[in-house]
Amino acid sequence: MNRPFRPALLAAAIAAAVPAHAYVATAFDASVYTANTAALDSALGLTGIVAIEDFEDGVLIPGLTSNLTTYGASLPNHAWDGLTASTWGNALFTVSLTGIRQFGIGISDNDGGGQTVTVNGHFTLDLSTVAGYRGDTSGRATYVLIHAESGDADITRIAIDNSLTPLFDHLVLSTDSGLAPSALPEPSSAALMLAGTALAGWLRGRNRMK
Repeated sequence: MNRPFRPALLAAAIAAAVPAHAYVATAFDASVYTANTAALDSALGLTGIVAIEDFEDGVLIPGLTSNLTTYGASLPNHAWDGLTASTWGNALFTVSLTGIRQFGIGISDNDGGGQTVTVNGHFTLDLSTVAGYRGDTSGRATYVLIHAESGDADITRIAIDNSLTPLFDHLVLSTDSGLAPSALPEPSSAALMLAGTALAGWLRGRNRMK
């Protein structure tokens, strides 16, 4: 009896072999800070920058909205760009610019640490597990970069939660993910075996009919 070839089975086997993509975070402690923002961006490895919000006034850059506004007072120990930072609190940033593959933000006064970043409302990253992430109760603490991998959608929404009194500054939007291009992962041996079994079974059945 000829066994029908089932493309869905083969496709499922191959799909199972390729790991899902997910947004990733990197972090730098406050030692990376310099008042020269061009040098800061270089130290952070930022390229492809399309917009920077410095929180020096009450107007955000076009394409960016937030629940936070500018603090409105000089905070030289907290600012990552200029002299002021955002108001404190759990942050929500929405981005309407297209093609944003990397989101950078300087965090200060993050009492308690343990912050989480949720990307596009679905993917949550625990910053406390990221090398370079630091808490600080009285000044600049850490600079965080969120990168979109090759299989991820553009970044359109960033929520930063689970800290007591964080302030934010030097928000950077970039079209460059900051990640090295990665080749398509090789399928696992188990998935290859499953795919091969499905194809071999179909070929045996087909040969019997000749």
